[in-house]
Amino acid sequence: MPIRATLLAAAALICGLSAQAETPPACPAEAAQILINIQYAALTGQMTNSKDIYDNAVLAHRLCPDDPDVQGLSAQLFGLLGQGIEDPELKTALFGHAYTAAIQQDHVFHNGTGTEVTLPDGTRKKIYPFSDTWNLLEKTAFPALMDLLNQGQSSPIYQDAPMEACPYQRNYSRGMEYEVRAIRERMPSQLSKPDTVAAISGRLTRLREACPDQAGYLSHALAFLHNRAVYGMLASEPAEARENARRALAYAAEYGRSDPDTRGAYPAADADWLTRMRNELLNRYPDLAGG
Repeated sequence: MPIRATLLAAAALICGLSAQAETPPACPAEAAQILINIQYAALTGQMTNSKDIYDNAVLAHRLCPDDPDVQGLSAQLFGLLGQGIEDPELKTALFGHAYTAAIQQDHVFHNGTGTEVTLPDGTRKKIYPFSDTWNLLEKTAFPALMDLLNQGQSSPIYQDAPMEACPYQRNYSRGMEYEVRAIRERMPSQLSKPDTVAAISGRLTRLREACPDQAGYLSHALAFLHNRAVYGMLASEPAEARENARRALAYAAEYGRSDPDTRGAYPAADADWLTRMRNELLNRYPDLAGG
């Protein structure tokens, strides 16, 4: 079926579902196919109405909470919309939706069972959206949310609210590692605003409290964050820079006391980096040696 006709059929299906009674309808068997078609149409310019794309992503996210592939594709559509919009508030909301759908995917992930779909050229293919979804989070959504935070536009994930449970699963996925890598590798290079550092630090601290089986890994991430802040604030906020050095050293010490099983995939490399960080900070702030 031509892509346009398929999209029209999908729109009719989804409009019909959304118009039904209060009891949420079941997840349609072709939900993943619908989202693949929409994604292709959006990427090739055949579908340009952002509201239609958004409404489809929202509805699929709501109707199919137990389908990890649909959740991942929904997250990808939210991310695609977020990349194409300049308004800070809307961009924050869209990347927040991408995060929410990705977290749901993480929770119901079935270890790569995959979904078979028909591609636009008519070939059948089994898709596994987990990696693409979380690469989008790591390389696009989290960095954008941190940039927006630095501009004064805060996402709910950085707001000071307690976590009832760890948002990430541990037994078959590494969702948390994507977020931490975004902080370590794609964070704004100049962390010169104390409020930005405090918000990201608060997020990591809440994760560490809610996810004790990854406490060491998150202590390393906190040390990295505050070490980066030292150099972002040296010129403009020397007192804040020194305080961030103190906190970086404290988190490095906490990493050293943490259960080795909670230190992530590369504990030797991380411990080596922390040693170098400690030496450099104490060379700059020797009075912190006893702290």
